[in-house]
Amino acid sequence: MQYILYVRCVGLCARYAVQTLGLGGDRACVILHSGQVYDANENAIKRQITFGMPLKETKVILHGDAAFIEYKPELFESARHHLLDPCLKYSDQIESGLAAEGLVDLSGHPEPYDIASTLLTDVYQQVRLPLIVGLAPSVWLAKKSATLCDSRALELGILPIEPISNAREWLKSKPVSLLSPIEESDRRKLHHLGFDQVGQVQRASISQLEAQFPKRGALIHQVANGKYCDSVRANYPERLISATAALGASENFVEIDGALLKLAQDLAERLCRLDYQGKTVVLIVYLESGVQARAHKKLTRSVSSATSIYVGLGQLFKGLDISEPVERISVQLLYLTQATSRQSVLQLGQNDSDAQKHIAATLKRIESTHGTGAVRVASSFQFSFNQQVLTEWKRVTSWR
Repeated sequence: MQYILYVRCVGLCARYAVQTLGLGGDRACVILHSGQVYDANENAIKRQITFGMPLKETKVILHGDAAFIEYKPELFESARHHLLDPCLKYSDQIESGLAAEGLVDLSGHPEPYDIASTLLTDVYQQVRLPLIVGLAPSVWLAKKSATLCDSRALELGILPIEPISNAREWLKSKPVSLLSPIEESDRRKLHHLGFDQVGQVQRASISQLEAQFPKRGALIHQVANGKYCDSVRANYPERLISATAALGASENFVEIDGALLKLAQDLAERLCRLDYQGKTVVLIVYLESGVQARAHKKLTRSVSSATSIYVGLGQLFKGLDISEPVERISVQLLYLTQATSRQSVLQLGQNDSDAQKHIAATLKRIESTHGTGAVRVASSFQFSFNQQVLTEWKRVTSWR
């Protein structure tokens, strides 16, 4: 089961706009996106400004006595980092939308609800603004179920919302307009057919829905029953790759060291395929008690090889205070940049045919850049008889 956390910070973009543009803290500030209110500060919200309100209606309420700022990503990049950077301690699967909101996949944690409460407390202490939060088995349900959090619960580290554990039951009494994965035209048609609540759609069979919605009835049935599970599309931080190794409460340093080496090799292989190199390495060690030990290092030189990543991980691990068995290890490479040269790994197989196949594929990739015949395997070169004699004579006599 997925555990997707949706977080939206009320007033974050408005606060950054006020600070950046010097608008004055006592003035209502509204952030607009696609002609609607995306964010607003406390002064605007007190005057009944709500998210999604059209610009025309907003101006009527505020009588022009407000700052209206059009949303531009570059203006609010710092706000995005302010909200999402604390989440990196708990997950490397983060999807950033507009600057004041994000999605975090907590599915990899053994206690996702406990982790969610801790994460939200960290975020709240960072931003000190109201949070709108949803926790559900899918992205669309997490967004649709999101509610305003009680700040007292956030201060105490208590999960401030009721997570959705039974999607079908939660959806039963909701209007069909809530089913966002379904096309808006199909939602309107459901309403015209007398399906006002999702529970009514749940009771309809797939064949009945297919008769009214050819080729879409199965999807409508799946969404209405809460079985449509879209996932987080990780895009934050930009160009991140990660790998995890499960150890199962290990205290054996040799086993842990082997896991670090394997993680380094896996990451190097992926860097090779993508032609990227890493600028920052993060090591997260999950201990038996649920506590995390975390270390990161900004590298003076970008890394792309398994050896350089492994050495960096070894240094980070030695600096951690590990006093109990290790459950699993996660490694992240952040802020990837394009490699300065094409990379290829020549990895021999278990027999000659495997090795030749791998080498042929690698050479083909290199030649696509450097031209046919630009690179050849050393064993394919034919030396003259005199060169062979000279080489053998040097080997026998150890002459240089």
